[in-house]
Amino acid sequence: MSEETAMPTPTDEKAPASNDEPTVLKPFDLLQQIQTQVILHAKEPPEYREQKAPWLGIGFRMNQQSYVTGIGDVTEILPVPNITPLPGTKSWAKGVSNVRGRLVPIIDLPEFLGLPAPSDRTTRRIMVVDRKQLVVGLIVDEVQGMVQFPPECFTEEAQTTTADNTEAVNYFIEGCYSQEKNHPVFSIDKLVSHSDFLMAASE
Repeated sequence: MSEETAMPTPTDEKAPASNDEPTVLKPFDLLQQIQTQVILHAKEPPEYREQKAPWLGIGFRMNQQSYVTGIGDVTEILPVPNITPLPGTKSWAKGVSNVRGRLVPIIDLPEFLGLPAPSDRTTRRIMVVDRKQLVVGLIVDEVQGMVQFPPECFTEEAQTTTADNTEAVNYFIEGCYSQEKNHPVFSIDKLVSHSDFLMAASE
């Protein structure tokens, strides 16, 4: 009788798991992954964003219109002092005054610009401008003190009232800050370099 060879019987061993099966995240790992994505894509809150410094200036009035000029353009604000007239000068060149031991020319700015004189002169003040070789006192109808505006309030378009919308005034306006009302920016640099302003003596 011949011996029969035993045939191998199938086993219950399972095939190795496929690498393509999705990985199931635990709840804690899922929360960490969501938090990481939120941090990567989150926008910086407005209060932490870099804020631009406000523009600082001096507010003043002429012919009932408010103007501003850079705070670095005015070194001192004074009441109108005693003025010694000088012969042979323009009408808007009022004369000279002793300001802290210096003889300073005094210019009536509204008159220089062709604007009418105010009915109330008690509010008039002098803004002292010091430009190296040139020191001058500018008479204005009123000084409103220091003002500040956010940079985004600035526009390059000159905006003055109808009464002040003259060619002479607009020449010295370099943009406008608008916050509740318009505040044209008056350029002191243009003023002190203007030939008519420098020639205070009559021809």
